[in-house]
Amino acid sequence: MPATCAPEPAAPLVEICRLRAGVVDTGDGASALAAGGAPIAEGAAGLGQLQSGIAGLADGASQLSSGSPQLRDGADRLTAGFEGLSGGLGELQSGASGAASGTSELAGGLAQLRDGASASADGATRLADGTGELADGLAEGAEGSSSLTDLDPEDTASVVAEPVTVAAQRDNAIDSLGQVIAMLLAPIGLWLGAMALFLVFRPFGREALASTAPTGRLLARTLFRGSLVGLAQAAAVVLLMHTALGVDWALLPQTLAFSALLAVAFTAIHAFLNAWLGRAGTIVSLVLVVLQLAASGGLYPLEIVSGPFQAVSPFLPLTWAVQGMQLIVSGAGGGAVAGAAAVVALFGLLGVAGTAAVVARRRGIRSVGSALPSPA
Repeated sequence: MPATCAPEPAAPLVEICRLRAGVVDTGDGASALAAGGAPIAEGAAGLGQLQSGIAGLADGASQLSSGSPQLRDGADRLTAGFEGLSGGLGELQSGASGAASGTSELAGGLAQLRDGASASADGATRLADGTGELADGLAEGAEGSSSLTDLDPEDTASVVAEPVTVAAQRDNAIDSLGQVIAMLLAPIGLWLGAMALFLVFRPFGREALASTAPTGRLLARTLFRGSLVGLAQAAAVVLLMHTALGVDWALLPQTLAFSALLAVAFTAIHAFLNAWLGRAGTIVSLVLVVLQLAASGGLYPLEIVSGPFQAVSPFLPLTWAVQGMQLIVSGAGGGAVAGAAAVVALFGLLGVAGTAAVVARRRGIRSVGSALPSPA
């Protein structure tokens, strides 16, 4: 509490009372300083305000020292002490801030440590699971390997020593060279027979073209006579196939029917060549024989011949003739033979149509030429 003086004191006593009051106020300031030290210990937030109060207290002490010479030295020392205390509190504030920052960094590091420990725990769990699966697999392998001891060593050795064999079964195989010759003999022989027929027989000479018979009748008569000769050739070829070349007699209906179709179709093709080119048609027929032997797949598999032969092969009549006869001789039959026969028949129809067009054109030219007046 503040100090009191007696009423109306003497002059020296007045100075003493003032000095006493200043000392008491100084004690009160020190008490306030002691009371403010507790917040400093709890946190650095109030240190700034305490430092400001101490600075004000130092100013008051300076004013107090100016009033009394005896008190000046003590006040100076007290001021110096307060200034030192203020500097120490500043350092304390800086240290507290650094401690707070360090505490935050420590908390972050502990969080990372916690996450790492959790991840390590998960990895350890997976490792334990994998180890368990490995142990189970090894146990199963051990159980399976134990059964190998029950095997007979001799049986095991024979199984390992003997190679694996494959039982191959060929369908529609051609067993003899005679069958190979037969599937080529019929198509090529009938082609050459039709060529020889029109080499000897000239159905479209000047007399025939100049006759009054209709073109259709002339064409039908030529094809009929040529087909009769071709059918006789087909019968002879089929008989040779079954007697000398070893073709099964059970295939006679198929070989005979297909050979007859070839004879008629080849007759129509050579009739077209003869009507269009005359005797030069025979040379073209020979060239076509050589070309078709290489491109038909009869002598060599079509896959090993050159690209041009493979390209023209589907457009040659002997290709389908050889393929159809090969299917018949091998015993395949069925739809494949019917398809080859249809293509051969198409070539024959094209030969008939081409022959009719060429004969009609040639007869028209001759009729126009005969109708022109002769020069005087």
